[in-house]
Amino acid sequence: MRNRLRVVCWSGYEARLFSAAFSIAFFGALRVGELVLEERSDGHSRGLLLRDVQLAPAELRISVRNSKTDQRGRGAVIRLPATGDAGPCPVKDVRKYLAVRPSGDGPLLKHENGLPLTRRQFAQNKGFGPLEVGCLSRLRSLTLLVFLRCFALFTLGLAAVRIWLVGHSIVHWAGVAARQSGMGPGLGFPPHVQVSWLSRRGMCWAEFLPRIRRQLLLEGPPAAIVVQLGENDLVSMDCLSLRTAILSDLETLRAWVPTAKIFWSKLLHRRIWRGSRCPVATERARKRINVAVARKIFELGGDVISHPMIRFQAISLFRDDGVHLSASGNEAWLGAVVAKLRAWLGW
Repeated sequence: MRNRLRVVCWSGYEARLFSAAFSIAFFGALRVGELVLEERSDGHSRGLLLRDVQLAPAELRISVRNSKTDQRGRGAVIRLPATGDAGPCPVKDVRKYLAVRPSGDGPLLKHENGLPLTRRQFAQNKGFGPLEVGCLSRLRSLTLLVFLRCFALFTLGLAAVRIWLVGHSIVHWAGVAARQSGMGPGLGFPPHVQVSWLSRRGMCWAEFLPRIRRQLLLEGPPAAIVVQLGENDLVSMDCLSLRTAILSDLETLRAWVPTAKIFWSKLLHRRIWRGSRCPVATERARKRINVAVARKIFELGGDVISHPMIRFQAISLFRDDGVHLSASGNEAWLGAVVAKLRAWLGW
């Protein structure tokens, strides 16, 4: 990307400016309004200032003060690790830009004459040649994130690694928590690792294979599938029937995606098993199914994700309903999933 920018930008400074802007927007999954300076009608400004960025040897920390989806203005801190590759890297690109940036506070991204980089310039890439302007103007009809993802994957030459997270409310709310945290929906992985959240609140096991089939038709086979599903069925199905259904469907899944890594995220504790006539029996069924499914997963060449911290005794990890996880619970669940995926990816 940097080599291409040197050709189409009118100066070396502009090439470094746009390299930094592209890297921050792409790796941080930022909207244009969160990146470049914009004056709002209420007198406040949006966009990154120099003080919003902290550069460390191995990561870039960005404070997003407000955004379109942050109506209360709580802000968020995004941590972008160095890629360690020869291609685009947020740490390397921002460090090179800051080395030539004019001194003084104010907007992080500004031209050599001190004027800030604007939304229009970023979208249309002022300083690019006619061919590039014509190509990049398609940002009006495509999202910035999709464009940058395709552009970076093309530049890096890396094969996409698709990971599907499938499940009920646990997966749904974990996805929401990831988006609101520094990890983002991609769980902090490099751009070529594409994470899809296939969740539905209240999802039951009978929906599992139909959901997988639809996604296969849309995307083709993934590299890995994480399954967090079955707790909602523990009350409505007997232990033997549910265990049989899960084991059978996992074998079908393996036949559909023979090369994918299947991760079984163990059925979680609940403080309250709503609708259960005997919570003790339901808890016993949960344990038995986890043991049987773990054995099957290993036979199929998959792996198991345990959640030792999430126990019914840990009141702070659950919401008041005793079913869904609290913010701390979501953090614990995400931590276990990300750690297992990182180990599988070799990071």
